Amino acid sequence: MRKLVILTALFIAVTACGQKQKSSSEYIYAASLHKNYSSYYYKGQQKMADITFYKAQDAFQRMDSVCNVSRLYITRYALAEQDALPADLAKASAYAELGDCPDEKLITAFLSGDNLTDTGSLEKPFSLIAEFKRTGKYSALISYAEDGDTMSDSTVRLYRLVAAAITDTEPEKAYELAEKARVIDSTYGWTLGLSRDLDIMIKAYGKLGRDTSALIERKRLIDAKLTNN
Repeated sequence: MRKLVILTALFIAVTACGQKQKSSSEYIYAASLHKNYSSYYYKGQQKMADITFYKAQDAFQRMDSVCNVSRLYITRYALAEQDALPADLAKASAYAELGDCPDEKLITAFLSGDNLTDTGSLEKPFSLIAEFKRTGKYSALISYAEDGDTMSDSTVRLYRLVAAAITDTEPEKAYELAEKARVIDSTYGWTLGLSRDLDIMIKAYGKLGRDTSALIERKRLIDAKLTNN
């Protein structure tokens, strides 16, 4: 459960803690910092990502927007994927309790691996991820990823989620989805995302018995760029 959910690494849109979305310059600034944090992280610019994260946290706390602080920590936990820290999820849960944030409470419970009785109450795409985990069917999740209203950084993470889960059973489809993610990551210069895409592509090609040498070299070159950030 933990591996499947963490691999989503979804960008979680900020909320207005139960109110209509604020349009003040302060709120827009904080929301943009949240989004920029995700972008810096996937570019592999860890120092800038950390600076932006704490600026976003400060901006939300100045507004007593604790539900958004919870979401910020959810994003941090999810983006880290295999390196996710339980402490970040614990902070997300604590802020959700502090602000009595129902959506964030559900999300943190889901990410913690709790057996929710009504996963349909989760907001999308988490409800669709729960369905995928339960049934193995991913068509609805892919349709959501490819919807024109879905943000690109969510799309690539959903592609990787499904691709990683089906590499052993459907390597051809896994490669196809990882390549779709790679095209988007390349467009935005999300170097860390590219490394993760190529990792799935290498594994899928290996399952298909194809030559992986070119993919391995491309990943080596990408990873070398990450070490400089």
